[in-house]
Amino acid sequence: MALKIRCPTITEFLRDPGAYFTRKGFHALNCQAICDNKKRVLWLSSQHIGSTHDSSAFKDTRLYKLLIEKKAFLRRLGFFFVGDSAYDLESFLLLPYDDATTKSPEDTYNFWHSNCRIRIECKFREIIMRFGLFWRALKFDLPRVGDIINVAALVHSFIVDEREIAESEDDTTFFRILLDIH
Repeated sequence: MALKIRCPTITEFLRDPGAYFTRKGFHALNCQAICDNKKRVLWLSSQHIGSTHDSSAFKDTRLYKLLIEKKAFLRRLGFFFVGDSAYDLESFLLLPYDDATTKSPEDTYNFWHSNCRIRIECKFREIIMRFGLFWRALKFDLPRVGDIINVAALVHSFIVDEREIAESEDDTTFFRILLDIH
């Protein structure tokens, strides 16, 4: 996800604010995340500039280095992640087929692959819609923006967990339950 930020200013540590400008036409941080089927955030990295390609941002994380180190183990156990076509194929990362013909086995695979991957897209949208400060460009200094993203992901995952416990399908009911507990 490209999370909108204000244009950073030049400092002794930040010499090229233009590097935060994305191909989508705004300044941003490139946020990489992993979520589960309930849309809980399991891992998040919000440290890359907006112009960084998704695959480069992922390859620059400690998680990627660990996955490369453990890829034989993951393959033996049949563990993998689902990613989109922006990433490079790895034994632990399932990607969609390019140019799958309609009703082919590859097309069927792409359907189920997309069905799994849609959760991460929904999770990002839920976080943005849940926390109004993401509705426009964040105007905090860059280290604080990363902290805000991480906290929002933690709170989002907490709400998902608590909603499941409360057996409530919507946030309104969940927050009503929390207010009654005080």
